[in-house]
Amino acid sequence: MARRVKLFEGNPNKQILTYTEAVRTVDPMKAVLGKPHALGVASAKLYMRITSHHDLAVNARVIFEKAVQVNYKTVDNLAGAWCEWAEMEIRHQNFKGALELLSPLEAIYERIVDLRIATPQIIINYAWLLQEHKYFEDAFKVYERGVRIFKHPRVKDIWSHISRSL
Repeated sequence: MARRVKLFEGNPNKQILTYTEAVRTVDPMKAVLGKPHALGVASAKLYMRITSHHDLAVNARVIFEKAVQVNYKTVDNLAGAWCEWAEMEIRHQNFKGALELLSPLEAIYERIVDLRIATPQIIINYAWLLQEHKYFEDAFKVYERGVRIFKHPRVKDIWSHISRSL
């Protein structure tokens, strides 16, 4: 898709139409190459490059809002879309907006763990997110839950990450 967009270098309207068509026609559940959330992200980044700050609020945020509503094959794709949106807000000094976007992620991780559909990597990512925000006790509790949920050999990655975190 990126190559097709580059064909229209210098013609932002054609580039936007190309991304719009791709987002409309690509089924993320059937995508086998790349990251399905990357289409929406690339489209929003294009808007960031070619529009004013006000248009960013109108266009890029609308695109990200749609990107986080998509039914992705994996939770990682959904989390990637949320993270990219938050990073965009941070790049534009909208720190409060970025925090508001990421606060539901903690609730999402909790739900994944409660439903017992978490993988060891999701446990590690959740604990890492908490550690990054200085919630060390909560991160340790997440590690404890992960250790209780998984048996050997799947728990090995969690133990390895715990030992590196201490």
